[in-house]
Amino acid sequence: MTITPETIAELRGLLEITSPLPWEWTEDLTALPFRAYYQLRVATSDATLITAAVNALPALLDAAERLAVVTAERDALAASVARVRELHVMHPDDCKCLERMFGGECFHHGGCEACRCKFPCSTLAALDGSGS
Repeated sequence: MTITPETIAELRGLLEITSPLPWEWTEDLTALPFRAYYQLRVATSDATLITAAVNALPALLDAAERLAVVTAERDALAASVARVRELHVMHPDDCKCLERMFGGECFHHGGCEACRCKFPCSTLAALDGSGS
């Protein structure tokens, strides 16, 4: 099951129309504060799981919403890093710089295409975690 914003909204809506939380499991139906229209026959272990799952559901839905936000932020940051990496590449050996066009040596050779310093540049070092 994929947890989408629609799924979260649907589950929150279902929580609003059920008995208030926290739920408690009891085998004594006379202890319930209301008369049940239906009696569901389940094993005690299943009822314990259902009760725990329903009680945990609000926190799980909150976590799913936070995860969606954090995932979107992470994806945006990863895209930004990728764009920076695309700019900071080694200057090509077969460049068409003006110096070469006039028979000289390209002074960018071996440097970063974006910042014109020694390759790998400090920007790439920082992205790789080895920069200062």
